[in-house]
Amino acid sequence: MKREIDNGLYDRLADTWWNANAFLNLLESTINPWRLRYFERVITQLEIDPHRAHALDVGCGGGILAESLASMGFSVTGVDPSIQSLKTARDHARKRNLSIDYQAGTGTHLQFADKSFDVVFCCDVLEHIVDWDSVIGEIGRVLPRDGLVFFDTINRTFASKLRSIYIAQQWKWTRFAPPDTHVWEMFITPAELTESFERHGFRMGGIVGTAEKGNPISALRLIRHYKTGRITSAEFGRRLNMTEGPVISGSYMGHAIKL
Repeated sequence: MKREIDNGLYDRLADTWWNANAFLNLLESTINPWRLRYFERVITQLEIDPHRAHALDVGCGGGILAESLASMGFSVTGVDPSIQSLKTARDHARKRNLSIDYQAGTGTHLQFADKSFDVVFCCDVLEHIVDWDSVIGEIGRVLPRDGLVFFDTINRTFASKLRSIYIAQQWKWTRFAPPDTHVWEMFITPAELTESFERHGFRMGGIVGTAEKGNPISALRLIRHYKTGRITSAEFGRRLNMTEGPVISGSYMGHAIKL
């Protein structure tokens, strides 16, 4: 039976984005540190001044990445289809005195004029959308020539099926993610993503993965500790300590430039 992705969980769990004991907070504790270091390095290399740039966060959810971008100095607009998640994002930004423009919408139909943004971030999003290619097209539309897009997603490999589907969602002993958070068939290979970007008028600037650390037994033990509540999401992310590396069989990220 073909599985269908459950994007409704972002409504049901909307008030948990900033909860250190909650599943959605893994994006802050596990993924955000890994990708932000890469984003900051590329932004510096391309001599982009965040204080003079307008950034769009496509699929902003509860605002985890958007707040990091605002803290870097960007003027930030976040768009997401989950009204409940947007409420959480607005409330949290208000508490931190961050001015972020959150709007309801989807990546397949961005409600912005052509060439509206300098930088677009599309992270942990594409693998949740059936027509992800149209998202790339829309991103290309709202960027000017030399505009920059960052992305992260999950490769469609045996390794990603093992880690992201079986271990994270299905095996009773290890599962910690809600069912159908991800569907393996919707994962995207780097070749497929590169072809889409090039077809929509981008030049791929680079793709990187993660570094393999420790051994599988240690990783499974850490997952088990998180699943059973012995450690929080924050502690799980700290111990996992994802870093940039050459392994792209699972999560990978990169950037592209609009031609």
